[in-house]
Amino acid sequence: MVSEADRAWHVGNENGYTIGIEHEAYGNIYSYFTPVMYQASANLVRDICRRRPNIHSTRMFYRDTLDNGSVLNNGVHNLGGSSACPQIRGHQHYPSQTHTDPGPYWNWNYYFKLINSTIIDETHTDSVGVFTDSGGEMGNYSNDERQLTWIHIADADSIVLEFSDFDLEADYDFMWIYNGSTPFAPLIGRWNTRNPGRVVASGEDMLVEFRSDCDGTRRGWRAQWHS
Repeated sequence: MVSEADRAWHVGNENGYTIGIEHEAYGNIYSYFTPVMYQASANLVRDICRRRPNIHSTRMFYRDTLDNGSVLNNGVHNLGGSSACPQIRGHQHYPSQTHTDPGPYWNWNYYFKLINSTIIDETHTDSVGVFTDSGGEMGNYSNDERQLTWIHIADADSIVLEFSDFDLEADYDFMWIYNGSTPFAPLIGRWNTRNPGRVVASGEDMLVEFRSDCDGTRRGWRAQWHS
């Protein structure tokens, strides 16, 4: 272990701006990544972000597989240097690397949700309504957004969300929709380059999560819900 004030040999020429965290894993790596390990690691990252405000907890890697089939959590993928949007990422995501840790079995999206708040930003309780991005009907959404929108219709058998417009920055900004009231509820789907169309949640709760990276926005979306 090395003090954060010192430079360790971790990611070669990128050591000067990084804090490296190693996770125990040997042989069957998947079985080593336990809920206890995820939570302990997330607690550590939250503490680092609290003490170092230049590290943003939402600026982290989570786009494991893109719509075009690219898998960014298997092998090495250069996601940029010190000025890149994803500040929290794997050893395998820095320039000029040979190591592939934490590898394809680390659940980055789960890790993101453990590190970041699950506080709801917006709640809708009407049986019908219109749902748009933060830019409204005419404007673009913003960079560095993480928005949780909860649609809760008491005693509903189901909630239907129908998208008439959908335009996100390809490969970088994403929407998740859950069958429940938290981002840990069962996932209905994740969308980026394709319009979700008609999405149905069983019961009285649907949660929509949207994340944008630090650079580049698009028109966003317009959808209508009913129960």
